Amino acid sequence: MLARILTCAILLSLTGPSLMAQNAAQTEGDRMIQIRSLLPGRPVCRAMRPIPITAELANPADKTVSAEATLDLPDGVRLAAGEQKQTVALEAADEATLRWEVIADAEGVHELSLQVRVPGTEPVSTGLSLRFLPPVQQ
Repeated sequence: MLARILTCAILLSLTGPSLMAQNAAQTEGDRMIQIRSLLPGRPVCRAMRPIPITAELANPADKTVSAEATLDLPDGVRLAAGEQKQTVALEAADEATLRWEVIADAEGVHELSLQVRVPGTEPVSTGLSLRFLPPVQQ
């Protein structure tokens, strides 16, 4: 598992093979989609506050593909904006950005995962670990 720690208590991780190995494998065989990134929109995540999440997808194939992306949320994390399942059409060599906002009900580390499916191919996935700090009292 490849892991990077960013400042301000965010822990990002990719599950499974490394991102470079995963992307290399996706350009071979029958996979037609790459997950380039799955990242939070801010360096500090606090419980009870929405945090933007973005995913960058790419189509390295030479034909248009339609993909369904599903953001899976653990217990205690809910969707504040965006559809949990999003469908996107990617032209040959095209890229797309998907967006969501999530809210954690309590502090702690929460594991999100993104799975992208193109009909007739194996799905690709990646994970994101977010550390939510305690909520700020107002």
